[in-house]
Amino acid sequence: MKKTISYSLFLLYIFLYGCESFTNAEKAYRYNDQSITATEIKNYVEQIRQERPKREAEMHFHRISENIPGFGVFYINDHGDYVIVLTDDAPQGLARSLAAQEIRRQKHNIDSESIIIKEGQFGFSDLATWRELVSGFVLTNDDFSFVRSSYIDEEENRIIVGIAESKFSEINIDNVKKFIVGVLSIPLEAVIFRETVTPALLSWTGSLYSTTRPLIGGLGIHKGAAGGACTMGFVGILDGHETFITNSHCTSTTFGLDNTTFFQGFTSSDNIVGSEYKDSNTSWCGMWPPWQSIYNCRMSDASAIKINSGIQANRGLIARTTFKNNTGGSGSTTINESNPVFSIAKSDDYIAQGTIVSKIGRETGWTEGKIIKTCVDKTYPGSEFWILKCQYAADFYADYGDSGSPVFRQIYSADGSEYISLYGIVYMKSSGEIYFSPMSGIRSDLGYVSANNPNSDYVAPPPNNGGGGGVIVDPCEENPLNCHQH
Repeated sequence: MKKTISYSLFLLYIFLYGCESFTNAEKAYRYNDQSITATEIKNYVEQIRQERPKREAEMHFHRISENIPGFGVFYINDHGDYVIVLTDDAPQGLARSLAAQEIRRQKHNIDSESIIIKEGQFGFSDLATWRELVSGFVLTNDDFSFVRSSYIDEEENRIIVGIAESKFSEINIDNVKKFIVGVLSIPLEAVIFRETVTPALLSWTGSLYSTTRPLIGGLGIHKGAAGGACTMGFVGILDGHETFITNSHCTSTTFGLDNTTFFQGFTSSDNIVGSEYKDSNTSWCGMWPPWQSIYNCRMSDASAIKINSGIQANRGLIARTTFKNNTGGSGSTTINESNPVFSIAKSDDYIAQGTIVSKIGRETGWTEGKIIKTCVDKTYPGSEFWILKCQYAADFYADYGDSGSPVFRQIYSADGSEYISLYGIVYMKSSGEIYFSPMSGIRSDLGYVSANNPNSDYVAPPPNNGGGGGVIVDPCEENPLNCHQH
């Protein structure tokens, strides 16, 4: 009997020891088919937390966060009002003043008291760091190949993790949740999971169209003797050369220089307008660990086409068509003879969620919508290991052939004259979302391309208080850090 009990206890000990050993066995994850332990990942996570990396496209948020840790973001709501998201302990008066400063850098007509305050749970600095962790360790994780995007939703005050529509299941979501909480140490309440529809590049259609000179943004272009159609984004100066910018996927080799020849107009030697001049390769995504080096990044889907000698082109102008559509269909593709162009006054704005923007494309013309996603890190269609960082999405209509279309918002000079601020170029659609690469990303990949109209006489309007015509300046907005409003 004693032997039986002793033997039973021995077996129980072995069982419990085996369970404990199994429990203590460290979970590993696959990156580029390498098995990486949770501890190794956590070491890199801690390094990133300490560095708190900042993106150039989001510096307006970071500048405010440096003085107000409880500042979440600001965005434009459906009524056109600016909304600031703040934690409950953040100073509202100072937040309004600093936000008004940033908004006036671009809009120049905001009254700080008109800014709406909305309570949020998380500060932007934390959200930005968590987004970097999700992009760095979930988007590139072989075990989570169904995750396609990550970004901050300003209105939700959360990180959005996009999962492929066909893989949007409870078990997949639970697995990502465990990793995000247990390995990345991100609070689960800071994350929302959403379905992502398989995207498609807005590429070639094969259509032909009339020749237009001088070259301006928004015109139809096509490659080679039998190539299909894309759209010319804008004409600019790059490295001293007159160029136009379109998508890299509109060339013969995506993300690589191959000197693709482009036509504008019917296929004839007279209509050859230029050849690909600059199209950088993807490169290692940088801050991420060495085992992820197979994952290559770009900041834009953009290529520079050097315009041939003798071809007339006008920098800083975008074709203006006869009418726009903001209800979900195509707009006009006919150039307005009485008012044929938009003039680019600025090309370095930040891009706020909720901003009303337009695009001009050779297939669907002038369409209008609003910015619905900002600074999205997203896997690139058709490539397992390419990631485009900090892309933007709008809800205007676009279709195949609109690749390369310029995206812009209409602004007005001090005298009431109309101009535009250029935001970037369209490259992809995903359900009702149209993605575009911002100017900051294009310049990061290609170098500084000058896009503004050199003959522009745009003068930014002065700030006003929204009532009366006189210029009223809040003294706290001249130096808000000296005003301690709450």
